[in-house]
Amino acid sequence: MYYRLPALLLFALLTGCGTIAFDPPVFELAPSKIADFPVRGTVTIENAQPATEPVILHSQSGIRLQSNYHEVTKTMVTQARFELARHGKVGSGSDKKIDLKVTHLESRYIFFYWKGTMTFTVSLGDGQRFDMTVNHATGANAQQDLSGSIADGVVALYKDQRVLDYLAR
Repeated sequence: MYYRLPALLLFALLTGCGTIAFDPPVFELAPSKIADFPVRGTVTIENAQPATEPVILHSQSGIRLQSNYHEVTKTMVTQARFELARHGKVGSGSDKKIDLKVTHLESRYIFFYWKGTMTFTVSLGDGQRFDMTVNHATGANAQQDLSGSIADGVVALYKDQRVLDYLAR
């Protein structure tokens, strides 16, 4: 009888812990975050991340958020396509291609706020290839921090002069 209560309390405590699948949603950006930019030709944005192995994006107090970099990149591609349609001023020209590949995404809890970091590779159709890293912070929660990091990556993409020059040619 005396051993049942501690065992029951331990069981109740552990049922709140564990790994949670995180399917990153598209984070709504204010239109003012990205300025309109010229685009000559049609642009295709693709997911170049083949990795589907599970990765832990956030871990704190027994709660872990798990996804994979293919799904994270898929969210980034979806958001990049949306922002291209919203801000790209398309004119005639040759077709363009952008491949995106998220290689790192992490959120850490640091005393009343979450700090996210994301690294991704951009491959432009003219042969340019480069890595970008963005940081995001929020007081909301880890899920918002992760989604905000992806959104900040899209903002950084459309503020990068190499990307803007490529799209405008």
